[in-house]
Amino acid sequence: MVKKREILSLRSQKKQSEQALPEPGLGIKSDNTHSVGVKRPVKDDQVQEPSVNADTQSKTSTKSSNTVKSNPVVKASFNSLNEILSDVFTVAIKKDGKPKPIKVSREHETALKRLQRAELTDHKFIDGLIVNIGKLDPTYKQLLGLVVLSIGAQSKVRRALIEFAVLAISRNWVGKYSGSDNIFVEYASPTDITNKDVIAVICRNIKDYFERQLKQRKNSALESADKTKQPEVSFTINSADLKKRSANVLAIGCLWALETGKCSAEKAIAQMQKVLLANNMEPVNEETTVSYAYASSIKEPSSEFNTAIRYFEQKLEISDERRRYAEDETQHKEGALTKKIKKISELEVTIKAKESEIKALESELARLKGESHERKLSEQATRVHLRDDAGKAKSKAYNLITEDVEPAMQLSLKALMREKPKIEVAVHQIELALESIEESLPWFK
Repeated sequence: MVKKREILSLRSQKKQSEQALPEPGLGIKSDNTHSVGVKRPVKDDQVQEPSVNADTQSKTSTKSSNTVKSNPVVKASFNSLNEILSDVFTVAIKKDGKPKPIKVSREHETALKRLQRAELTDHKFIDGLIVNIGKLDPTYKQLLGLVVLSIGAQSKVRRALIEFAVLAISRNWVGKYSGSDNIFVEYASPTDITNKDVIAVICRNIKDYFERQLKQRKNSALESADKTKQPEVSFTINSADLKKRSANVLAIGCLWALETGKCSAEKAIAQMQKVLLANNMEPVNEETTVSYAYASSIKEPSSEFNTAIRYFEQKLEISDERRRYAEDETQHKEGALTKKIKKISELEVTIKAKESEIKALESELARLKGESHERKLSEQATRVHLRDDAGKAKSKAYNLITEDVEPAMQLSLKALMREKPKIEVAVHQIELALESIEESLPWFK
């Protein structure tokens, strides 16, 4: 029996579709000039998510003149991204009037790998799918699953699909960013979107948003007994699904940042690791748990699991190589540092020896300066004494010559110059002169 699929078309959906603008990254074509989602300045706790009533939707979809019945799609012949998205997210009504659960499969993965074009051309069709995603995939598990399956597709297909996923999440968002075309850009504020660590800011802000919503729900449950206080926020999904939505949104945000070059693969992986470990659950025996996980992967081989193992093995090898390099570098620097410390110690010893020599030389110099000063003073005194002694000697000699020697010699000369020289008188005067000289000689010594 051929499965029939219908796109729900509510009045609000019709109005939204008529005002929508194409998403640039998706290649959506439309002549309209108005934005699909107009941002409303409302607070997070004042917005209520749209509720889903399958019976009402079924009746509305069958009665509405805008109801679109999709032709059955043969899964083996998906030829466009439109067909793949339609097969996953178009509402299919069961016999009991309830929508059938949606899921992605390996057939979609195979089709994604074959795609050569990624242009989404039907704007109203996309708006309808986005509405369906908010109702049929409230945790965005299937949306993330389809994005993950695009790993083997061409880059332009992956880019178009991830941007469609971002648009779907953004258009179904509640809070002050309701109606945005990209909540990840919104939650990057105030950090520049080109910042290399912007993904950490985005994930932290979105995580805080969901935690506030869960906290408000708990507070509302505690206050429900008080009739005067009614919960301000009402959700259509339970707390467990809300937590799953948070994790899936963060994962899609990391993949979006990776595909658009907003972050490196390493940073995206680091953020998704935080999401996986957010529950803070510690296994009883971690080694045993890992062993069984490996055994499970061997039983049912998973290329993704093997790829993750190889990635972390390479990271471990790189880390070990860096550690060894750092250790070698540390040893080299420690050796150089030890040599420098030894050299410094030797220089300190040399400096101390030189300082001792300098002090000794300064002491010797001070002594020599003192001696020189004393010698100068002594010489000055000696010169003064010599000048005094010279004057005395000169005076003594002058007196000796003029008073004792010259008169005696004059008398002796006169005695010898007589007609009859008086030799005895001359000799006597000479003897007197010699006696005076002999008496004065000891003083001159």
